[in-house]
Amino acid sequence: MFKQILFLVFFTFSTLSSSAFAREKIENYHDKLFDNVEFTQYSYGDIKIYAESPQKAEIVIGILPAVLESINFHNMKPCKDLKVELYLLDDKVLLDRDVMHFLDWQRWNDKDIWGSYDSFHSGDTAELYIGIDQPSEGIYETVAHEFYHYKQDAMCLYKSESPAHTFGKRFVSSL
Repeated sequence: MFKQILFLVFFTFSTLSSSAFAREKIENYHDKLFDNVEFTQYSYGDIKIYAESPQKAEIVIGILPAVLESINFHNMKPCKDLKVELYLLDDKVLLDRDVMHFLDWQRWNDKDIWGSYDSFHSGDTAELYIGIDQPSEGIYETVAHEFYHYKQDAMCLYKSESPAHTFGKRFVSSL
């Protein structure tokens, strides 16, 4: 009897906890973002960069070679092939829950963020959302942090904040 009750409790808990945090794919999830921001597309190799101005794009393009080298980007043997897109966003956009409705705000307890990594909705594209209303050092750390999440995803590793946080801090201190 005890085993049956224990199983029932475990089954109920696992069913409730998995459905409470389940994400659903959203069609046309970028519509509000592109309606609210006039992006120009830039590129660095195969990486697409969306920014409102060349100055904002240059901040990130300047640091990309060092970030890519630090995650061994060009020599990685990924388990999944992901295109990479960076979105450089002002805080008023990045933190707008209506515009950025497709991000998993629940995972962050609805707290404000400096950046986000997501490949959930597209499936074949790694999307890095970078807040640019911070000092250059903060932007560099955020870019490194989110590219670490890209590496975790592309290499089919468990996505964890702690090593990404440490990586971003170490990257900036190595500059």
